[in-house]
Amino acid sequence: MSEQRLIPLWVIRVLFVVSWLFFTVVLLVPDPYRLLGLTASVPRPPRVGTHTILFAVLGFLAATAFAPRRRLLLFELLIGYAVATELLQGLVPKRTPDFLDFVEDLLGLGLGFAIYWGGACLHRGLVKETAKDQPGEETN
Repeated sequence: MSEQRLIPLWVIRVLFVVSWLFFTVVLLVPDPYRLLGLTASVPRPPRVGTHTILFAVLGFLAATAFAPRRRLLLFELLIGYAVATELLQGLVPKRTPDFLDFVEDLLGLGLGFAIYWGGACLHRGLVKETAKDQPGEETN
């Protein structure tokens, strides 16, 4: 039985790829605030938590976009991506690798995948409850 989705899978996959590309640019440019048009007159977001939010979005979209049997591999690849972006920041002017950022990356990935799995479990439970409430044929 095919599962109906509120948002088509191809849209989620495109959002994942676009987010991944955007986050890569933001993580690897010398001044991401300037790239985003945030000048000194505009308050900048707090530094702590930014990586958590970025990687939570990436983790959630990744978990949503790909088949269950590929999620663990994808999670591992995203950990590698977190390591790579932190190390590559050492090659970017005005940027340095930061262990706290890496910890936030991992926290964000875990949070994103956990939100997906929590939502999926809740959805399955609601679907089962709805199916039980549907009138069926009674047998005597």
